[in-house]
Formats: sequence, structure tokens, C-alpha cells
Amino acid sequence: MSSSKSGSGRVSVLIALCVVILGSFGVHYGMQGLCDGSDPMRDYFIQSFAPQLGNSLIVFTLLWWFGWPMVQKHVAERKKTIEKEIDESCRQKEAASAAAKEAASKIADLDHEKRDMAKNYELATHQECRRIRTEAEKNAERLVVEGNVSFEHQANVARRAFEGEVMAKSIERAREDIAKKIANDPALRDALIERSIDSFELGRGLP
Repeated sequence: MSSSKSGSGRVSVLIALCVVILGSFGVHYGMQGLCDGSDPMRDYFIQSFAPQLGNSLIVFTLLWWFGWPMVQKHVAERKKTIEKEIDESCRQKEAASAAAKEAASKIADLDHEKRDMAKNYELATHQECRRIRTEAEKNAERLVVEGNVSFEHQANVARRAFEGEVMAKSIERAREDIAKKIANDPALRDALIERSIDSFELGRGLP
């Protein structure tokens, strides 16, 4: 509807321009006989102004009729291009904003994950330290027990060896004392011999 009104309006303007152009050239060619030099203003209007006006209106009419639609088309295309660029800019801005939000969210997630990893590492470190300390205490206790047992065993062995050595020396000393007493006392020697014989006979008489 608006395009039909615009077309009818353009035709009306074109008709008006054609009428003015024809009138200008009509004045120029139809009133040449009046130019006798008595009125310079009238002669200028008829001989110069009227044809110049007609020529200017022809150029304007051609430009307006053929050039203006092209200008409008170019302006409309340029408007569409600008609107498309604006829409694309808005879309890119929204995409950039979304990417920035996503990046901020990922950074926040990374920070949270880093804090969690630090906490887990600290907890694992404490647990490992406790485990190592517990194992060290157990090993120390085991070594102490083993050391005590080994010490007691070595002490018992040394004590038994000492006791055996003392006993052997005591027996050897007793033998030497007895030998000396027997050598110095014949009666004691005879008594010991008799006691030995009696013990031997007593042993034979047992069933």
C-alpha cells in the first residue's frame, strides 16, 4: 500500500517537473520575438534563465527518477548490512560474555579443586606421618624387646659359663686339696680306700 502511494506520488512529481520543463522551453522558444532589447530583465529571463532552468530540471528529473531508487536501494542494503553487523556484534558480545562467564566458572572450579587437592594432600601427609611414626615406634619397641631378650640370653649363657668355670675350678681345687691331704695323711687315704671298697661291695649286693 505504501509502495503504491509512493509510486503515484513519484508520477505526480514527474508530471509536475515535465510541465515546468516544457513551460521553461516554451517561454524560451515561444517568446523570442519579445526580445527587442527594450527590457534587459525580460530578455535575460527569456533567453538565458528559462533554458537554464529547463536544462537543470531535466538533469534533476533524470537523477531523481533513475538515480534516487538506486540510492534508496544502496541505502537499504547498507542499512541491512549495518543491522546485520550490529546483530553479529551483539551475538559476538553475548558469546564473549558467555565465554567470559564460563572461563570465570572454570577458574572458580580450578581454585576449588586446587584447594581440595591441597587439603587432601595435607591430610594424606599427616596420615603418612602418623603411619611412619607408628611404625617407627613399633620397630623401636620390637628392637627393645629383642635387645632385652638377646641381653638376657647372653647374660644367661655368660652366667652358666661362669658358673661352670667356677664349678670346674672348685672341683679341681677340691681334688688338689684331697690329693694333698691323702699324700700327707696315710690314715685318711686308707679310710677313703675302705669306704670305696664298701661302696663297691654294697653296689654288688643290690639286686
